[in-house]
Amino acid sequence: MGQIKINLIKIIVRLMVFGMLFGMIFTIARPAYAAYSSDTLVSMTNSARAHEGLGSLTVNSQLSSAAMAKAQDMLANQYFSHTSPSGKTPWDFIKDAGYSYSYAGENLAIGYTDASELFTAWMNSSTHRANIINPNFREIGIAVISGTYEGQETMIVAQEFGTPQGSGEVASENSTPEPNSATPEPGAPSSSAPASQALKSFSFIQDKSSFNPRSIFAGEDVIFQVALTGDVQTLDVHIFDKNFNLLEAPNVIGSGNEKIYSITEKIDQVGSTDVTVKAKDKNGNEQDLVLGKLEVKQTTLSNQSTNASGQTWFAGFKEKVKNNWIGLVIFGGVLLALIGFLVFRKIKFTKLAKFGLSSWEF
Repeated sequence: MGQIKINLIKIIVRLMVFGMLFGMIFTIARPAYAAYSSDTLVSMTNSARAHEGLGSLTVNSQLSSAAMAKAQDMLANQYFSHTSPSGKTPWDFIKDAGYSYSYAGENLAIGYTDASELFTAWMNSSTHRANIINPNFREIGIAVISGTYEGQETMIVAQEFGTPQGSGEVASENSTPEPNSATPEPGAPSSSAPASQALKSFSFIQDKSSFNPRSIFAGEDVIFQVALTGDVQTLDVHIFDKNFNLLEAPNVIGSGNEKIYSITEKIDQVGSTDVTVKAKDKNGNEQDLVLGKLEVKQTTLSNQSTNASGQTWFAGFKEKVKNNWIGLVIFGGVLLALIGFLVFRKIKFTKLAKFGLSSWEF
């Protein structure tokens, strides 16, 4: 009995030692996702500006709040883009923080565990560098947070730039209420993100993108329309568990760099679902656009004669005939041949019967 206790103690001690060693190895091997702070990036930004002969940016608490809100929103809603899936732009986050600007800009990054590597990526990107050394900016706010993005532990950085309204040093030609200095983000959501990434080559036009109707009965058609500028490699409408390829749409309207894709699809699945457009360009940049919610109701006997769009049962019958005309022609031909054969047989039989009766007359 004593030997059993000794063996049990040895096993427990070995497990404890193994657990401690495993924990040490995991700690050493695990990336340090708090390796840098917003202060570090502010210092690097001002150093880059000083090298160009520009003044330092002052940290503004409202811009810092906007940057934190944007970083947290990306993490909470699992997206990495200047525009959120709900359509919220960088300017919305800045305004929500109470900052009134005449100039504003945003840089984003994800997956970088080293501040120098991240800042080098920004400076190697012409659009990100343009924000950092923009002489019109006066203030800055940066947020650095860590969390799980698409199943991986990573770091997200949001860098907001601004110049408050009423600044006498602001150039008049760029003092627009909705500036265009937000730039595509470098890097990818992993700890081994590349130093830079090609710029996104497309942008959704939200006010021209929609679907109709928004409430239907199962089996009815929905028209989806998506407008964008630039070029995409894939463009799909996602509802329930189905994807519809808009690049194969029969109706595409082009005006300069702007294109409007339109496609009509029959929806059979019953329920409520978000209608989401998923786009990807040749550089691997992706963006989603949520168009709204589609309600699909179960078809009932009361609407089989006249459905929600005013179509009668005859319209449905006509559609079936249109889709199966070859089979119906073959079936009709066989039916006519059979009827003709039976009629011929009947006529022949009648003549024979009359002939037979006449030959028996007395």
